[in-house]
Amino acid sequence: KPAIELGCCRSRGFMRVSKLGTQHFVHARRPESCTSAPESAEHLLLKSIILRAVREAGWSGDVEVCGPNGAWRADVMGTKLNLQVAFEVQLSTIPFAELAARQQAYADDQVRGCWFYGYGALNPPPPPKTDIPAFPLSFSSENPFAALKRGIPPDQVRIGSRQMSLPAAVSALLNRQFRRCAKQ
Repeated sequence: KPAIELGCCRSRGFMRVSKLGTQHFVHARRPESCTSAPESAEHLLLKSIILRAVREAGWSGDVEVCGPNGAWRADVMGTKLNLQVAFEVQLSTIPFAELAARQQAYADDQVRGCWFYGYGALNPPPPPKTDIPAFPLSFSSENPFAALKRGIPPDQVRIGSRQMSLPAAVSALLNRQFRRCAKQ
């Protein structure tokens, strides 16, 4: 078996399957120097849905892509010709200002960033008029975390006034089926 080097700390890793059936890489032995937090099964499931949608939209896709000098690390990176779109899944609480700083790090490297976030993950929530593409995930039937823990992905993503499935949203965003509205 060839050795796998993890992008977070350059240590050895291997592929395994989560309790939800999602394939992902983990440390063979996590070094104390690694600052990367372990990802939840729910986060891994959403990343796999996005990665599949990126590839089905005709783009190259990969997970945990690092920027120059470690300035950023994308959950999922879509690449087509000279375009790069970083997709981020945010389920844990993060201040919107931190999200904005991370978005700027992408912009500094000519990478477009796109965020999908769970209920309560952005605290405070995005301002009504923001140019950061951040879209809420929603579930129709039950508590979102209970649904994810049972392997049920979000039913919908809200983009503007439209609701759509996560794969459809990824495809629409990559294929530029949305235009940014002028700020008022």
